[in-house]
Order: sequence, then C-alpha cells, then structure tokens
Amino acid sequence: MKVKCNFCGNMIDDTLDKCPDCGAPNEHVRRVAEGTPKTIEELQAWYESKGLPPAKTTRFFIGEDYKGARAFGIYHDERTGNFVVYKNKDSGERAVRYEGTDEAYAVNELYQRLKQEILEQKRNSANKNGKANNKVRKALATGKNKKEYTLIGRFLNLISPSNYNNFIVKAIMVLIDLALAGFVFLMGVLLLIFIMGMLIIAFEPKEGYYSCAGDYYYRNGYTYNGCNWYEYDQATEEWSDGLEDGQYPSELDKKRKANKLYICENWDSSLNCTDFTTTLQYRDSLAGDKIKTGYYKYDDDIYYHLTSSYDDGWYTYDGYGWTTVNSSELPEDFSHTSVAEDFYYTPVWDESTQFTDFEDTILYAEDKDNWNNDSSSSDSSYDWDSSSDSWDSGSTDWGSDW
Repeated sequence: MKVKCNFCGNMIDDTLDKCPDCGAPNEHVRRVAEGTPKTIEELQAWYESKGLPPAKTTRFFIGEDYKGARAFGIYHDERTGNFVVYKNKDSGERAVRYEGTDEAYAVNELYQRLKQEILEQKRNSANKNGKANNKVRKALATGKNKKEYTLIGRFLNLISPSNYNNFIVKAIMVLIDLALAGFVFLMGVLLLIFIMGMLIIAFEPKEGYYSCAGDYYYRNGYTYNGCNWYEYDQATEEWSDGLEDGQYPSELDKKRKANKLYICENWDSSLNCTDFTTTLQYRDSLAGDKIKTGYYKYDDDIYYHLTSSYDDGWYTYDGYGWTTVNSSELPEDFSHTSVAEDFYYTPVWDESTQFTDFEDTILYAEDKDNWNNDSSSSDSSYDWDSSSDSWDSGSTDWGSDW
C-alpha cells in the first residue's frame, strides 16, 4: 500500500524503512497489518482455509526450504535462528527477500505476494470464462456451427443415427419432458407465493397510531430490519427501536383485532405521545439499510464503505494502514443510516486531501470480490484448477529477484 513521505511528499510503499526518493525514514512503516498471519503456522492455516491446491501447483512453499526452480517460500533456519523468505528463479538461482528474526515481517512478505498471485489467478479465470462466452456469442451471431452452440442444434446432433442409437433418443426425450414438467411446477409455486403475499398484505394492520392496555404503538408501513411495530415510552417520551415478534401485544398481529385498537394515521396534539414520523427510527426506515460506497469523514477520522449494505464492509485508516471495522465500533452517529450519509465524503480518492487510497490496497481488491459475490464464490470454494501442473498466472517474472 502507498503512503506519503512526510519529508518530500512522494508516495512510497508502506513496508519501506526509508523513502527511496529522499532517503528520509518512513515514519509510517508497517511491518504487518491487523488480522494477517504473523507466524508460519498461521500462514499455513490461512493457506489451507482458502482451499488452495498443493504447493507444487501454486509454487508457494510455506515452512519448506524448497530447492527447485520457479518457487516462492519461507522457512525457519534452525542453524541461524533466522526466518528466510526466498524466491527461486527459473535459472535455479535463489534471491532472498528477507532473512532475520522478525517472523511477522517475514510472513507478511510472502503473504502479500501470495495474495497478489491469488488475484492474478482469479483474473485469469474470469478472462478465460469471458473468452469462452465470447466464442459462443460470436458463433451464434455469425450463424456458424449452430449445431454446436444452440439447444436445438445440439439435440439434432444427439439424435443423429450416425452418432447415437434409439435408446439415447428416448433418454433425451425423457429429459426434455422432465424439464418441461419442472418448469410448469416452478411457475405454479411462484403463482402460489404471489397469491399468498397478496393475502398477507390484505390482512395487514393499517399504518398509524394504536392504543393497547394504556400504551401507544405505531405501525410503520416501511419494514426496517424486519420490524414494523414501535412502542412509546411515557417516562422517557421516546419511541422504542423496532419490536420483534412477541415484544408487542398479539392483538396487533391481526387486522380485525387491531382495527379495534386503531386511533388515527396522522399525529395530532390530542395524542399523549410524540410524532413518530419525526424520529430517527422513522427516518431510518425510509433510508433503509443501504448507503453509498466510498469515503466518509467523521471529525478527523477517515472511513471507507465498500458494500451497499450498511452493516458490512467498513474500513478505517489508523495512520499506518487500512483495517476492517465492525459496525458496532463505528461512531454513534453512524448507527442511523439516515444520518450516516451526512458524513459522506467522496466516492473516489482525492490525493490533495486524503492520505492514502484504500482502493489501491490488496485488501480492497480481495474484499471487493467477496462482497460482490455470494458465499459460493468465496476463496474456500473457488475453482482453483488444481488439476493443472502449474498455477503460474503468467504475471511472475521468474528472472527477477521478487
């Protein structure tokens, strides 16, 4: 990741002890980021958790002094007590990236290089799939090889007497019948769900104020965090957060019973409660749980929000590097989606006002894929093509020192 040199102002790697331009010490040098492996054992566990292929495929040898050409690795030298991070070039010559007693720093050097290779592998896989899809689209557009790329063409090819016997033809017909039956069944289920949804809406209580056993309740027409009902506290003169099932009277569940408890839709001064539509709870329900991605500024702290979902994807810059932040650790003002966007700063990095660009980090590149894909696309279940002999993405210069 890049940080700004305090002396010459140039952007430099945060892992460098000195600025390569002016020679001044890097006061923001970062040996290892939070949440990253700090020991060889932790790095090996992280590697296995991703479901990566064996070392002979990925060319990354953790805890092993591998002697073969074209390899990255780390090991503990029992003789000297040092941790060694190395790269074996295509010529068989070894380049030592680091040798010393700082295990966390040594591990981080290989960890960052491994994550870079993982990203390259994903890009190559995406490009490979894209080229295959382009080939299909091109064939369909030009009218070439339609027998190969269209459903009807494949079916006609399959039933060709020169290729298959009558048994195969019958099997294909059965599969087509099953597919049609499945389609009809699915449409029936969707229609049933639609009808049930309409019935639920028809029997839902109206939006507005209710009185039950001397207490006031408000039915919000906007569902927020799965809740519609709110209760007024006479002592504090405040409305509660959304009430879950079982936290409010059961009479309010059914429209017929709730109608008897209904007071009005719009607040007026005759009610012994405050106007719910002026509360943060109501404003939050209108805003929903989606907020903008980009940079947020609160006092002197900079935050980055990576995904549209409010509860996930928060990061902050701590002066040395970017780290993840749980939503519970955010400023109190950020706990309301309707207020959080008041602190929205900019969607992109501004070099004149921001110290470092989060979108230039490996953490951003890696987590962006995770947030924008479902769990089936996570690293642990990713198709790493472990059957191939070499995992080299083609981006590695095996003749260089690193």
